[in-house]
Parts: sequence; structure tokens; C-alpha cells
Amino acid sequence: SFDEAQARASAEERLNPYYDAELNDFMTGIRRAVSRGIEDTKRTIGELNVDASKLSERERFSTQEAIRASEEGFAGARLFFSGRRERATGVEEVQGLQRQEDITSNLARNIGSAERGQSRLVEDKALQEARERRLIGASKTTALETDISGQKKEAAYRRGLERLQFAGDI
Repeated sequence: SFDEAQARASAEERLNPYYDAELNDFMTGIRRAVSRGIEDTKRTIGELNVDASKLSERERFSTQEAIRASEEGFAGARLFFSGRRERATGVEEVQGLQRQEDITSNLARNIGSAERGQSRLVEDKALQEARERRLIGASKTTALETDISGQKKEAAYRRGLERLQFAGDI
């Protein structure tokens, strides 16, 4: 009689290494893509922080220079202690703070965008992984069943041949 468990074990022994290697190769690519995506996102966020810091420093310096120039103008016109100078200085300070706030909000927006991109990459790769696992699993199951069926047919042919040999017909 045909031993299906033994045929399955034999087929798995031959086919599992191939399908395991296929899945491992695919997963290596997925892991590498996710890792690179995370590294790229971290690098981008770091660069954004540095750029924003530089812009903020420039803006702070520019605001201070504008205030200094304005105060020198009022001092030259002998209006240094006037309300007009204080108003002009206040306006410059407020505008400088608004520009710095704009820089900060743009940075936050860009960082959020980079993080969303990273999150989408991870989600897409997870879906790709699940799909590939299903496909490889289905291919493996089909190959196993086909191999077992072939072994079953081969055993039946062998039994028939042995029966004919025993009967002396061959």
C-alpha cells in the first residue's frame, strides 16, 4: 500500500529548501528596503532640523540687525526715546518672531510628511510580504501535492508491473 505520510515527508524534504530560500530572498529585500527607508527618513529629518536651525539663526540675526538699524536711524534723527522708535522696534520683533514661527511650522510639516512617507513604506512592504508569503505558500502546497500525486502514480505503476512480473506475463 502507498504510504502518503512518507511520500509527503520525502516531498517536503526535497521542496522545502527551495521555497524557504525563495521566501528568505524576498524577505531580505523587504527588510533591506524598510531599513533603508527608515535610515533615509532619519537622515532627512536630521537635515531638516539643521536647515531650520540655520534659517532660524539667520532670521534672528536679521531681525536684530533690522532693529539695530532702525534704532540708529531714530537716534540719528534724535527720536531714540520716542514712541515711534518703540513701535518700529516692536513691529520688527513681531515680524521676526512670525518668520521664525513660520520656519518652525514648515519644519514640523516637513517632518510629519517624512514620517508619513516612512509609515506608508512600512505598510506597503508589510502588504507585499503578506502577498508573497501567500503566493509562495500556494506554490509550495501545489508542488507538494503534485509530487505526492506523482509518487502515488509511480507506486501504482510499480505495483502493476510487479504483479505482471509475478504472474509471469512479462
